[in-house]
Amino acid sequence: MMKDWNERKPSIVFECDDVLGTYETMKAKGVEFLGEPQKMQWGTFVQFKDIDGNEFVLKG
Repeated sequence: MMKDWNERKPSIVFECDDVLGTYETMKAKGVEFLGEPQKMQWGTFVQFKDIDGNEFVLKG
């Protein structure tokens, strides 16, 4: 489903019931996101970074 799937590194995925609400809360607290939440066939997700530059996925 993702064109660059073979170039991506394994991720830690945080699953939650309300991705959009959690995204808004985290963004308001200064979390750096790599884009806007995206809706896929299997659910909604958005990527974010921690203060060390590690990337994670928030999925619902």
